[in-house]
Amino acid sequence: MWRIGIVLLHRIIRMKVEKVKKSIHTHQLSCGAHLIVEQIDGVASCALKWLVPAGSSCDPSDAVGVSAILEELLFRGAGDLDTRSLSDAMDRCGLQRHTHVGMHHLQLA
Repeated sequence: MWRIGIVLLHRIIRMKVEKVKKSIHTHQLSCGAHLIVEQIDGVASCALKWLVPAGSSCDPSDAVGVSAILEELLFRGAGDLDTRSLSDAMDRCGLQRHTHVGMHHLQLA
């Protein structure tokens, strides 16, 4: 009984994956940044990941940890919006946000 269920589930998943058509496009912006877009039929959302070459390996020797401080400051308000107002504005748009400092990049998603 379990084996039949697993085989059927595998076939259903494989059928759904085959129905999804993917197309990946790349473009270099005038500022030199690369834009990679993947269109997936049937998906009505957008995901964005921005890798900035500002990881911990870029920290000056006399300012170790400055990339982590920058990460903390990114969502601390903008213009006339304080931290809470900026967060509420992003929530109203349905945005989920995440930052991470790695060895080579500061990641914004």
